Amino acid sequence: MAPWAVADTVRTRHRRPYVTYSLIAINAVVYLASLAVPYQTVFELGLVPKAPNPWAFVTSLFLHASVIHLTGNMLLLWLLGKDVEDALGHFWYAVVYTTGGVAANVVQISAVLLFLPGKELWPVLGASGCVAAISGVFAMRFRYVRIRLQLPFSSNPKAAPHGVEIPSWPLWAGVLTVQVGVALWELVQSPTYGAPWAHMGGFVYGMAASQAFARGRGGRNEQLVARARMAAAHGELWKALEMYQTAVHAMGEEPELLVEAGEVQERLGDKQAAADLHVRALEALLTAGRASDAIPVAARLSRLGMLQSLMPSLRFRVASIMEEQGRYAEAVSVLRSIAEGQPSSEEHPLALYRMGRLLQRQPGRKEEAVAAYRKLIAGFPESPWAAPARDELQRLGG
Repeated sequence: MAPWAVADTVRTRHRRPYVTYSLIAINAVVYLASLAVPYQTVFELGLVPKAPNPWAFVTSLFLHASVIHLTGNMLLLWLLGKDVEDALGHFWYAVVYTTGGVAANVVQISAVLLFLPGKELWPVLGASGCVAAISGVFAMRFRYVRIRLQLPFSSNPKAAPHGVEIPSWPLWAGVLTVQVGVALWELVQSPTYGAPWAHMGGFVYGMAASQAFARGRGGRNEQLVARARMAAAHGELWKALEMYQTAVHAMGEEPELLVEAGEVQERLGDKQAAADLHVRALEALLTAGRASDAIPVAARLSRLGMLQSLMPSLRFRVASIMEEQGRYAEAVSVLRSIAEGQPSSEEHPLALYRMGRLLQRQPGRKEEAVAAYRKLIAGFPESPWAAPARDELQRLGG
């Protein structure tokens, strides 16, 4: 299974992460090219602390010592970089990536020259400092974001219900802790082949860059959302609700924010307000073409007994999505909410006919299908759906 089908953050992104894609591709191509040249050439392009070439502060960022080194960096960049690029924008993301890597190299060679003379001739290679800088931004700005791990029998971590969500902070915190440990080991024992000082320097640089960008409106909004989520997690529901309302006002109809605000309203016991927020989230998701993400929201409305609050046209769309996913029983429930509402010459017969067709597909529900067709024919004999309903009844022997 491809890495992008195994895990992803659950945060909604508004930009395609073209820079992240490009950086991963460039690093991979450069690594493959480095395999075809003598190691001495790679050595010369790397950053040697004792005699640093100014160009090597940049060229070293795209060289890796092994496929494991490359893979680890690129997987972390793939997982965390997309959200950072979305928040900072393509240009500033690229700036933070590059300058963070350069800053990390400065920290590494400074540490070597001051404390680790045994590593003066070891070239510094890799995008670790760059990725550490991006991780630092992520840690400051998106520490509340969770990662959805996909189980083997499904393929889309954003849409499928089979994912397992975990906090993201143990990932970057674990990497940072290991690097701090390695750095301390170098000071008291012996040098290692890694560049832990670059990792730490890049991470701190990213944290500082995040604080600088947080002064902008987008950064303040992200921090407001983070505080709202933390307040909700700690049971401070009224405080969380107020912050969610402010965030929605500032950021627009973000489906995830509306759903989370609805969940807070549910916990406060305001069922109607919760349903209103979930309806707005559902409409935003369907407008954005995120059909699969809309299904859990519709299911929540169903559990609240508030499907009737949706416009019939919206419920038809939800039923169609469920049908496409093979969730026939749930689609029937949505259609039944239309058929059992206020009579309409257009909506009710169509809902009954579609109910009958879906019930036919489910084992043991033939009689329910027959009942739906009979109700359509008896209640709406002039409807254009009455004739096909009679045909289906004959086919079923009803």
